[in-house]
Amino acid sequence: MKRPKFFIVSAFCIFFLSVILVAFATNESKIFLEPSNVEDLVNQSHHQKFEPPENVTVIPDLEIIPISLTLKARSVIVPIGASINTTVTICSSKDTDLLLAIGSDNHTDDFILIGSPSTLPDGISISLNQTRVSLKAASPVTINLEVSIESNATHNVYTLQIFAIRRTSHGSHSVSVPFQIIIP
Repeated sequence: MKRPKFFIVSAFCIFFLSVILVAFATNESKIFLEPSNVEDLVNQSHHQKFEPPENVTVIPDLEIIPISLTLKARSVIVPIGASINTTVTICSSKDTDLLLAIGSDNHTDDFILIGSPSTLPDGISISLNQTRVSLKAASPVTINLEVSIESNATHNVYTLQIFAIRRTSHGSHSVSVPFQIIIP
């Protein structure tokens, strides 16, 4: 019984020593580093500019075009059974196409297209005279926004976000502004 254990331990030791010898013989890896070598490696890694490998396609940065999104009224009080109109004004420093949406927070993954009644709180409907906007540089576009509160709405304060989303083949960029609906 002692003989098999001896062979197993001996085989492990021989394997371990051969790995160490191969590493030193090829001189491609250093197992033990002196403290000065460690500092050199750390300093090199912090000061080297990242260069992608030659066989990788780099996607250009998405150009962020400044978009101004303003509401005539950031908060509206709408009684049950009533409607109110306000406006959204959008302006950009460059020509661009935008999609307007509404959501409950700042994440564009959670946005909904305005005019989708099943995604808004019960009894609230929001409509715009347009949801796709083509902006010309420095030419503001004003869009009418109508909020209607039906009889099945709950008395509450709802804070939503109005989004202007610019999509390209490389991704999307959005700006948002909070919009509060108060149902007394």
